[in-house]
Amino acid sequence: DVLLSWHVTAKAPRVLGPGRRMRHVLRDPLAGHGEGHGEPSPSDCGPHENAAGHACGPRAAAVSPWTPARRRLAEMVTRARCYAAAIREEPGLTQRQLAQREGLSGPRVNQVLSILRLDPSILADLTDLERDAPVPSLDELSVIGRLRGGRAQVARYRAVCAALAGERVGLKAQPARQRGFQHLFARARVWQAALDSGQFRSLAELARAEGLTHHRVAQVLDMLTLPVEIQAALDVPFEELRVRVTQAEVRALVRMGDAEAQRAAFSALRTRRTGSGHGTE
Repeated sequence: DVLLSWHVTAKAPRVLGPGRRMRHVLRDPLAGHGEGHGEPSPSDCGPHENAAGHACGPRAAAVSPWTPARRRLAEMVTRARCYAAAIREEPGLTQRQLAQREGLSGPRVNQVLSILRLDPSILADLTDLERDAPVPSLDELSVIGRLRGGRAQVARYRAVCAALAGERVGLKAQPARQRGFQHLFARARVWQAALDSGQFRSLAELARAEGLTHHRVAQVLDMLTLPVEIQAALDVPFEELRVRVTQAEVRALVRMGDAEAQRAAFSALRTRRTGSGHGTE
């Protein structure tokens, strides 16, 4: 009796998971695979053939790190336009029916369609795959789409893209911490003027435009309800602030509502804190 033993050697990359393989695949010279040592050199690519006899084409150009995000957003804009055209051209078609037909959830279809709220110039920039520039996230685009008017949307879009570009090159600028209350009073007056002029219809809309919460905007605006003499004492540079109180204490004064009670409480704070080392946030 003769025992035959067969030894078969073949290219067999190890699978690490669904769709994931080793960075360096196993190569077998006997099977005709090239002896890859490290990364291929530029001379490996061209009209010639490699050691395995396969033609090697030109090296692919470098891809911008923002290209994948731009492609996803461009595909989303195209899909949103198709959904909008279907709803417009098919009488009686609802978003729920469209979602069932597409095999998606209703909120997902609504999210896709909401991107069409953006200004046409923003949509044109998002779908320009030739540009090597950052693009906002989908959540940020949703916030921009809820702003009134194309001018406000474009301004916010440019600001977000500029911030992303700064982070990308490592220029993350940390804003200087502002002490005292003068900057808060200035911001409150600007916001109140914007509300009075009709630029924003509600605090919620103003908060979205500023990238803050509705609660925070209301806190700052409520400082304008303090008695005039308290505002005059707080609306000064930090170095000239005679009464060292915190923002929490000022918010407590605002919640009192009654002007006389506010004056009495502020006078008590002034008596306790004048000349002390307590600071403000």
